Amino acid sequence: MFCVKCGKDDRNTIRGMCISCFLDGRQIVALAERVDLERCTNCEEFFLRGKWLTMPMDEAVEMAAEDTMVRIPEAVISDVALNSSELDPRNFSVFGEIIANIDEVSTRTQCSSVVRVKNTVCKRCSRQLGNYYESTLQIRSSSKELEESVRDEIVREG
Repeated sequence: MFCVKCGKDDRNTIRGMCISCFLDGRQIVALAERVDLERCTNCEEFFLRGKWLTMPMDEAVEMAAEDTMVRIPEAVISDVALNSSELDPRNFSVFGEIIANIDEVSTRTQCSSVVRVKNTVCKRCSRQLGNYYESTLQIRSSSKELEESVRDEIVREG
């Protein structure tokens, strides 16, 4: 086979081009330019991958940026190294160096993103702060008054 762009004789072609011509000017991997990361102001958990998680800020910022990573179909990601730095308390710059393999050729790509931390309240905290109850439990005793030790135990267990 030969490359349709440069004419080089190469048996490993991708879409009719040699690997050099295929990679020329093409972005193999990219991160989203801006990413919003939700953080509960009450419990300080982060909303990542569909659930609320407890983790350090830098790990959450890097995970949020990594979740936006896109690649061309021919690339197989072999290594991801992300580093974050604080721009201000709510904005973080994430720089990534990603190694991807296309056929037998390894490529190193650099990309960056800005992660913005948005304050919100998770469902659990919203319910607790709003005095939301799933049910009301009534406790009755045979006598008119409930002993104080029993009352304390019920409150502790409940």
